[in-house]
Amino acid sequence: MNKEKNDVDRIDSHRIMEEIHREVQRRRADGRIPPDLEHEITKAFREASPPGTASGDIPSSIEQLAEASHFDLTVPTASNLPGGSYVKRMESKVLRWYMQHINAQFSEFGSILTQILRALDNSIEKFGPLSPAKILTTISPPMPAPSPFPFSDHLIKAAQTAPGRILHAECGTGTLVRLLADAGADIYGVDPSETATLEGATARIDTRSDTALAHLDKLADNTLGGVILSGSIDSFSLPEKQVLLEMATEKTRDKGFVGILGNDPRVWERSADPLVLDLAAGKPLRATTWGLLFAQLRLTTEIHESEIDNPFANLGDDVPLSLRDTLQRFGEQMSGPRSHLVLGTK
Repeated sequence: MNKEKNDVDRIDSHRIMEEIHREVQRRRADGRIPPDLEHEITKAFREASPPGTASGDIPSSIEQLAEASHFDLTVPTASNLPGGSYVKRMESKVLRWYMQHINAQFSEFGSILTQILRALDNSIEKFGPLSPAKILTTISPPMPAPSPFPFSDHLIKAAQTAPGRILHAECGTGTLVRLLADAGADIYGVDPSETATLEGATARIDTRSDTALAHLDKLADNTLGGVILSGSIDSFSLPEKQVLLEMATEKTRDKGFVGILGNDPRVWERSADPLVLDLAAGKPLRATTWGLLFAQLRLTTEIHESEIDNPFANLGDDVPLSLRDTLQRFGEQMSGPRSHLVLGTK
């Protein structure tokens, strides 16, 4: 029994596969495996294979592309009609030179394409995962969007003069949508959470389930009167922030507005988990930084901030001087902007 087990352990599966591959190559070369039969077997295998087994990763998909970039010029010539096989063979011989010319060009194109894809795949493997998002979601939930109520007057003013319908991207349950709709604005919201948008819709608020980027991509340029971005834009990387801001600007009409309702990075740094601070691909921007990005898009910008007051700013003389100075310095570190609204008019 032990001898049989040792024999099994000594089996070299890689060597066996290489021998099978060489035998297939020999039979393919001497015609014992017709190309059309091999093609049909491969096709049947891919159709019958469970998802992910036939082409479950990028390298195998690239190899399938390389195999598919060469035409099989051996066409079937069988026929049920008298003389049909003869006619088909003659047509095959007459057209073969033409098909060989087309096949050579297509194979060259396929070869170049697979080389490019292999280079891209190698680059992705070299640099590893592009984002540690899966790690972050196990550590801490994303920072919630700030309350819109400190900026309600500014938002209502912008909404009432907007030259068209307004979109609030990542609207949650629709708090801001309802606020501006009650003020007379034509507004709707989208959010990736179906639960949140269903709650909003139940309250008769125009909310829909979609991501900001996907929804904006469906819209034609210059169709909206305004776009308000909040939520995930705080955690996006800088290139992602720029793409979303540029897309929102493109979808907005002249005289319309783009708004960012975001958290101040200092609040995020004090409240986030240290691992999140180290691993996050993006973080909230200061209002002045958003102002710079708005200016690059030639938007007329106004900035509004919600402040956190220093609770130790007005300590009385009954507090010892040394303790008073310590508390006031601590309060200064804790105070400052909590959130901001950056509005840009196109």
